[in-house]
Amino acid sequence: DFDSDTNSNIDTDDYSIKTKIIPSIKAKILTKNVAFVGVPIEIGSNILGYKNETILPGKYFWNFGDGTSMMTTKPINFLHTYFYPGEYNISLEYYLRASSQSSDAITHFILKVEPLSISISKVGDMQDFFVELTNSSNNEIDISNWILNTTSRNFIFPKNSFLGANKKIIVSSRITGFIMSDKNNLKLISPRGDIISIYNSLPIQNKFTSSNITQAIKTLASEPVDVLSNNIIQNNKELDNINVEENNLPASALLGNMSDKDNSNNYLFFIIFLLLIFCATVGVYFIRRNKNSLKEYGDDFEILDE
Repeated sequence: DFDSDTNSNIDTDDYSIKTKIIPSIKAKILTKNVAFVGVPIEIGSNILGYKNETILPGKYFWNFGDGTSMMTTKPINFLHTYFYPGEYNISLEYYLRASSQSSDAITHFILKVEPLSISISKVGDMQDFFVELTNSSNNEIDISNWILNTTSRNFIFPKNSFLGANKKIIVSSRITGFIMSDKNNLKLISPRGDIISIYNSLPIQNKFTSSNITQAIKTLASEPVDVLSNNIIQNNKELDNINVEENNLPASALLGNMSDKDNSNNYLFFIIFLLLIFCATVGVYFIRRNKNSLKEYGDDFEILDE
């Protein structure tokens, strides 16, 4: 708003303008600029009042730009997971009073989500069975609470573990406790429980089933960071062997094949059974006929006593 005062005793070109600044509430989204597919990213907020003081109570409405949203009544740090690469517009609306219908502050943030490119690239030998991880992306990856898993043991990366862009990290067996026999069952697992890499196998694409997407959406929006960071899986199932032949067919197809084979076998047995009955009937007929013929022939002879 502007207030202008004009003095009639001076030239009309001489005037003064007083600017009135209205203080406002400001909202800010706190997170990283880049996230990775399938890897939870920490998101928080900062609300400043009319005098630039930090405000805690109120109502916070989040929209994550991927079809999910969340409402809280206090500023908490939480984890959110994106399942596909792209750019997502995160918005935060702040309401000073929970009963308010209009927001007192709103802000937006563009988050870039990239494909996850990290793998178990190399392992050691009998003397030192080290594990090498490679980050092939152009951005640093936080691998805190990630798990190196074998059949017999787990190694969990500690808090504040980072793998730089296009960098490698080598972890010694004196730290992990792994031995050479763990080579064939070595996996890298995210804190969510997704298998990121299996040593000596084809790269795993970032594909998510509808079931684990639904489960993730139920939990990703409300749990604080310190709770989720301790939510490490205790048991991991081995991957099922993939059979590219008949075992990959649907159950109905397999049952259909079995039914066709059973039916054909039944027809064959039935035909053989009919043939056996026919042969037996014909055989009995000729045997009885021969007996009758011999009887009639025998009546022509007379036994004489000498």
